[in-house]
Amino acid sequence: MLLALDLGNTSADAALFTWRRNAPHLRSARKWPIKRIERLPSLWRAWPAAIRLGPPTAVAIASVNPAALRSAERTVRRLFRMAPVVLGRDLPFPVKIRIRRPEQVGADRLAASLAAHHRAPRGRPAIVVDFGTAISFDVVSARGEFLGGVIAASPAVAARGLHESCALLPLIEPRPVRSPIGQDTAHAIRSALHFGTPGLVCAILDALRRELRGRPCVIATGGAARHWAPRLPGIDAVVPHLVLEGIARGWRAATRM
Repeated sequence: MLLALDLGNTSADAALFTWRRNAPHLRSARKWPIKRIERLPSLWRAWPAAIRLGPPTAVAIASVNPAALRSAERTVRRLFRMAPVVLGRDLPFPVKIRIRRPEQVGADRLAASLAAHHRAPRGRPAIVVDFGTAISFDVVSARGEFLGGVIAASPAVAARGLHESCALLPLIEPRPVRSPIGQDTAHAIRSALHFGTPGLVCAILDALRRELRGRPCVIATGGAARHWAPRLPGIDAVVPHLVLEGIARGWRAATRM
């Protein structure tokens, strides 16, 4: 059994995988605030599936958060008496990177791209739309190559940017609104985020589709994917744990090389 950890900017996602027909089978998943990753022993003991299934035989990590990674490595060694494998550092991702600065690609994006390639119908490229702290778009060729992508501000990041850049604008929590006509400042900001985000995503997807040969398979993932995907035409699948699945696939492929 593999414990996969995805260490992001605001949250840590974890999943337990076994294998069926050489493909990762998700047994259970959890999300924790990234600041709590140093409490992994207590988090593990409070995870019913972890108690039922027992300790993992391996731990694989993808991280875009150096401080959280250091903390996770220490706690994994203490909890499981083993060193975790950090993909992209200890083992290479089995993904060809076709961009100018490969070292700038986050491990989470490579993991999502790897999983998306395996989920896409044979012979078709894939686009991953990840609704996280940022809204990122990752483009994968029909041969599984990472071609690059787009990074946009999420509604929460946009709201914070407005507050920090404009002295009189309040910091608001994004949430749906019925009318696009704002009756106060907070409503006006929420209107832009609620009605503007789908337009942003659709415009970027349209531009990416025009660049790609063949009809791409579009997969939405991330914490807010289930909220936004129903409002977006052309989403082929919503896979909340796509990055974790890619970590499992990457670990399996690299350890068998």
